[in-house]
Amino acid sequence: MKIIEAIILGIVQGLTEFIPVSSSGHLVVFSKVLGFESQGITFEIMLHVATLLAVILIFRNDLKNIIKKPFSKLSFLIITSSVFTGIIYLLFKDLFLELFESGKYVGQAMLFTGVILFLSDSIYKEDAPVNTLRKISYLDAAIVGILQGIAIIPGVSRSGTTICGGIFRKMDRNNALRFSFLLSIPAILGAFISDIVEVTGNDVELEIELLPLIAGVIAAFFSGYLAIRFLIRFINKRGLRPFSYYVFALGFLVLLDQHLFGIFL
Repeated sequence: MKIIEAIILGIVQGLTEFIPVSSSGHLVVFSKVLGFESQGITFEIMLHVATLLAVILIFRNDLKNIIKKPFSKLSFLIITSSVFTGIIYLLFKDLFLELFESGKYVGQAMLFTGVILFLSDSIYKEDAPVNTLRKISYLDAAIVGILQGIAIIPGVSRSGTTICGGIFRKMDRNNALRFSFLLSIPAILGAFISDIVEVTGNDVELEIELLPLIAGVIAAFFSGYLAIRFLIRFINKRGLRPFSYYVFALGFLVLLDQHLFGIFL
């Protein structure tokens, strides 16, 4: 793997992991468009670590409070969401893997993401009743967790579906966003553990090219950090609809290529 390839994939992972445009969909599209081969399990593991560190750094105060009060309602809300995400993953693991490897339905999934992003601003109310994390119900947490599980499908945005899910459940934007990012920590950690299990359980050989690996990790960390900071400011001011236009455009381009040209997908 070339250093420039690692940097590009790191930036794509870091930005799209958090900006609501689907990281998995972009990685599928970028890898095929640019002709990148699979970068190996080691590279994937370290990109997960990089994006996880970015979230932890920004939401360290929330995490400190959770650590200080491990049996608080917020802790159990995150556990509830994560359990439902895990159930969806276990039930449809083989389907998710097939969709990711084949690239099928990435365009349709992006259009789905665009629709929910577009609708969220129509539904949102400035005086949303769920305006603190304490007011989130366990039903809210379960629904958001299910949506996070569905977002494993390439082209469906994890951050987009979970933030929109919170808004549909009458959370204000700030708390829908905070809850979404706190949920990303066990989700990314779960993906990290899954990769480790694959390595140890299937005796996968670790192939590490040190410089590209370091370059990709640094790119993923800084792009992820900047993406979160940008998103916090942008969504509170302008909502999610602007992202829907980009996702719609990319989704239509992917569909055109799949059904008419077949150049990339």
